[in-house]
Amino acid sequence: MNREALTKLRAMTPHEIATRTTYEAYTAYERLQHRAGAYSRPDRLERALASGLRGRADWADRLLKRESGGVFLPGIADAAGSRARILTGYPTELDTARAIADLAASHQIAFFGRQFAFGSRIDWHQDPITHGQWPQVYHRDVPVGGGGRSLGDVKYVWELNRHQFLMDLAKVVLLDGSDRHRLALQSLVLDWQRAAPYGTGVPWACALEPAFRAWSWMFAYHFLRSAAPIDPGFHLAWLTGFLDHGRFLYRHLETYTSPYNHLIGEASALFALGLLFPEFADAGAWTARGRRVLEATVSAQFHPDGGSVEQSTFYHHATLGFYILAGLLGRSNGRPLSPEVWEHIERGIGYSAALVQPDGRVPRIGGADDGKPIRLEHLPFFDFRPYQAVGAVLFARGDFKHVAGRFWEDALWLLGPEGADAFAALRPEPPPLSAALPASGYYVARSGWSSDAD
Repeated sequence: MNREALTKLRAMTPHEIATRTTYEAYTAYERLQHRAGAYSRPDRLERALASGLRGRADWADRLLKRESGGVFLPGIADAAGSRARILTGYPTELDTARAIADLAASHQIAFFGRQFAFGSRIDWHQDPITHGQWPQVYHRDVPVGGGGRSLGDVKYVWELNRHQFLMDLAKVVLLDGSDRHRLALQSLVLDWQRAAPYGTGVPWACALEPAFRAWSWMFAYHFLRSAAPIDPGFHLAWLTGFLDHGRFLYRHLETYTSPYNHLIGEASALFALGLLFPEFADAGAWTARGRRVLEATVSAQFHPDGGSVEQSTFYHHATLGFYILAGLLGRSNGRPLSPEVWEHIERGIGYSAALVQPDGRVPRIGGADDGKPIRLEHLPFFDFRPYQAVGAVLFARGDFKHVAGRFWEDALWLLGPEGADAFAALRPEPPPLSAALPASGYYVARSGWSSDAD
């Protein structure tokens, strides 16, 4: 062992050493299973679901009925009411949704400020710029840190495999009853499952990626279920995918390797999968572990003034967004997160409000990517005013309403028509013209709150 490794080891707590040792032992076993083809067997769908359910008798029929499934976000749980509001009150957003869904149906997908055309079939392991082919090996053996120029930047392949465009397709299925977009979504999910089975390649090479994908799938799944019954064969295949993602996240949380927005994204997805799919035998353990991480680490995620400790305005909203989604799901399913979590959420929204510039965007400070946990409408990159709209309702804050300016589409899907009515009834109150954020290191002063202010 070299000196650097010994220094790192001495800095670790006994719990961290035990956690890392256990993880290495598990991944050695998992790598052997992967090499033996255990995660790509033809009968894996039936075996995975049957072994993953609470009791095996009539498992397919019971699972498809989803009689005990959890409740999704209020705006999608009341899909008919939210749909009516969108169709009558959000014409620009509706046009944008249809245009983006049309492009996604033809495999034209935008991220990192570029539009990529993937042709008749998407290669889920290929860099869209260099066309480098990332290896389809066990996820821990993918050379994400040193793939070389021939493979390209792994972030492009990660972004594609987050599947956020599935939300656009599914939303238009709900809004327009579009069979074309439904079939496109179904084809994409099934093709992805064939190409990237559990633990294989770049799509699984960082636990945040299946966490983002799980959230995309959960939104798309509940949009689709609200629109019409899902084809039974596809339904079972997709449910297998949810089971895979829950099992993966339970084992691969980045507890010590990336304990900020990555860990919170992973824990929030694990918590949500456990709540929404209680039929799975491990659902209780998923919910418990996800909740424990979310609650135990919240004070380590934010400064006392509400800003993210990562000092990035984008990742501040990533961490905050994951907490908002998990908090709302917990409330909807009778498993609310702790009051401390909600206090940090309110302060985090307040920090965001203080930084909003006259054009509605927050300053570009720190790292960023295209991963927005709350992304059902397509706003400019650093525009997070839907968070203020959500916060105005959750905390009855007129100052948040003033900053938000309107009840954004994102807020409607999260909070539903009741949330929209509560927002309308709230009196807007201009926040102070200055804000001190000493823990985060900022002082904000403005001449006013109009769009032409300084």
